[in-house]
Amino acid sequence: LGEFTHYLESVFAAISHTEAFSRHGVSARAMAEATAVGCFEEADQDANGTLTFAEFSGWVARTPPAESFMGGGGSGEGEAVTNPAAAINEAEARQLFKRFDTNGNGVLELGEFTHY
Repeated sequence: LGEFTHYLESVFAAISHTEAFSRHGVSARAMAEATAVGCFEEADQDANGTLTFAEFSGWVARTPPAESFMGGGGSGEGEAVTNPAAAINEAEARQLFKRFDTNGNGVLELGEFTHY
């Protein structure tokens, strides 16, 4: 497990005692791995198995609207939106991308994405 997946595992472990989580019968580790892969697939807009900088930075800038977390309605529920308060600038995004791109080929593969 990489750092990203390990982080997700610790988050899921913290809530694994809840009825909603335990109802699915999966471990925190399995949920973390599935979530990391899901994040990668969501970011991989052209579904070619790699993330370009444009795909990565676009994914970093998107967050679900607050209504979807709070159970509210509205026409934007479930749609990705840009969250300016959480956005990082291009220089920061490039720095992260380069840190993740451990083989230096200019794109991120799943292992690079989940390892960090």
